[in-house]
Amino acid sequence: MTKRKRPSEEEIDAIVAAEADQAGAWDAPIHVPGSPWRHYSNLELAGTYYVLSILHRLGATASLLIGPEKSADISLLRAVGDVITIDVKAGNPKRAWTEAEFVSRPKHFIIFVEYPTKASRPTAQPKTYIAHSKVVWQFARKHEGQLTLHDFVSTTSDARDAWHILVPTAEASLAGTERAPN
Repeated sequence: MTKRKRPSEEEIDAIVAAEADQAGAWDAPIHVPGSPWRHYSNLELAGTYYVLSILHRLGATASLLIGPEKSADISLLRAVGDVITIDVKAGNPKRAWTEAEFVSRPKHFIIFVEYPTKASRPTAQPKTYIAHSKVVWQFARKHEGQLTLHDFVSTTSDARDAWHILVPTAEASLAGTERAPN
């Protein structure tokens, strides 16, 4: 049995160039389905990782939840047997969500990550607002099924940087850090 010599890159290029205009030389185009993650915007993904990094800086045991059929973005282990879930919603102050995008569950929280409206400031520190899912869902329901980040944060003063709601030791950990101005 003789081994067949593999063509060089130059030989392959010459074959492709010679057959480029011959329709019969090519198979039908292949179709690659879209990613199951296509519902994520880059900003939402950045917001999720931002929240995850803060939770880890606070010493929390938090994990990113992945998959096309997930109902939360992050799981957080507060103590043995005490797990909460977190949805991260990211955008600028004008971003709006519908009531259907929120679920109200006993151990489920929503974290809004507000990025500046100017894309020219990609390193600007985002603001975070944390609330129980029931509070967020009720707010959206009360406002005709719509929630804008601006409207929500203007009526919920205690949600800004409320990491202590999720991680009880966060109040002490954040005491020495400077909070970004409103």
